[in-house]
Amino acid sequence: MEKIVERRLFRLDVLVFSAADLPGQWIGHCLDLDIVSQGNSPEEALRMIREATEMSVIDAMNDGLDPKAVYKRAPERYWARFKDAMDHGTPVDSLELEADGGDWLFAISAELTFIATESELRLDRAARRSALRRACFS
Repeated sequence: MEKIVERRLFRLDVLVFSAADLPGQWIGHCLDLDIVSQGNSPEEALRMIREATEMSVIDAMNDGLDPKAVYKRAPERYWARFKDAMDHGTPVDSLELEADGGDWLFAISAELTFIATESELRLDRAARRSALRRACFS
């Protein structure tokens, strides 16, 4: 087993919501780094934004840079939606939708740990999701 040189913890906030202009598509938006991705379901959008965020953080760290200094934060309107969902949304365990077809939004606050060994920098796959809220906006 290779020696771990450094562990770096990032707390990142993510919104997952239906795309207004792309029917059947979902957007994943990492607010801390203003990185956006999409998928065919909330789960896929979350997987895709996690992958895009992981690659961006690793690239920045491999260049000796702090990812939060390289990337800008998302515009305030997204943070307001995130705060509203966290304050008023229902805590849930998964990204499942209710059957009523409302305008659903998921707010996820996650802790990701990146591990640097002597030969690579990688994401610790045992990442913790500290909060997941679901909100419906009519």
